[in-house]
Amino acid sequence: MMDPETYEQIQLNRNLMETFSPFLKPNMRLSVEFLEDEPVNVLFPEWVELEVVSTPASISSLQDEVYKPATLSNGMQIQVPQFIKVGDMVKVNVMSKKYIERGKR
Repeated sequence: MMDPETYEQIQLNRNLMETFSPFLKPNMRLSVEFLEDEPVNVLFPEWVELEVVSTPASISSLQDEVYKPATLSNGMQIQVPQFIKVGDMVKVNVMSKKYIERGKR
């Protein structure tokens, strides 16, 4: 990681990033907690917005009650409501890796 103010490179332990690594994007800003100049924790957002790159056509008139698989721009597969289509942005909970709501374009 890089400090955007000083451009100093910060080495992080891989264990600090494991949970969040599927959600990392270029130039993403994250807060890092330090203890005596050593990074000890990375503060991740509760959710991220990702683009749907693949999902089957809607199969039901029960738009909100039936879910279908979708592949996101980071390669992750999640379950989304029937009204979601390819190209839509969706909010995904980082910890549960589940759909929250449709995102903004």
